[in-house]
Amino acid sequence: MSIKAVTIRNSLLPLLTAGSLISYSSAADAPPFATDLTVSDIMASIVMPAANVLWEAVLPDSDADGNDILVGPDSDEGWIKVREAAISLAASTNLLMVPGLQVKDPALETPQGELPPEAILELINTQSAAWYAWNTAMHNTAMALLNAIDTRDTHAIWDMTATLDAPCTSCHEQFWYPNQ
Repeated sequence: MSIKAVTIRNSLLPLLTAGSLISYSSAADAPPFATDLTVSDIMASIVMPAANVLWEAVLPDSDADGNDILVGPDSDEGWIKVREAAISLAASTNLLMVPGLQVKDPALETPQGELPPEAILELINTQSAAWYAWNTAMHNTAMALLNAIDTRDTHAIWDMTATLDAPCTSCHEQFWYPNQ
């Protein structure tokens, strides 16, 4: 074995050892989730910024002949930014399903028309199947977007960003603004 191979293998040893220390035989053995952040924190800091990048990733334009076209990022860096947004959006759906997560800081003002945080949380708890379904729909859309981004398929990205709004709007109508 070469010195380089031994060095790489030895440098991976602490990671492999650490990985083996955090494998659990069951969910009951797993440590509790940290619930310091709220649904509103995740929505404002991860979901909305990622969704905005995705919604703006492909835009309609015209070519030199006046034909309608869809234009995506014009550089590898631009495609990476869009890809990272899709990954962030997909990952956020798991964060939104962490047990014990609060809706938002109760000290914050509730906007007019929105249910108070405790009422939203009660709906999430009593209608958890719908909560999980909306998150799963958003996750699946983000993953489809990721696939389209990896193939740089601007038409698929355009179509998927149009469907991205559906789970968001439906979830808000069910849990945040059910009386409107």
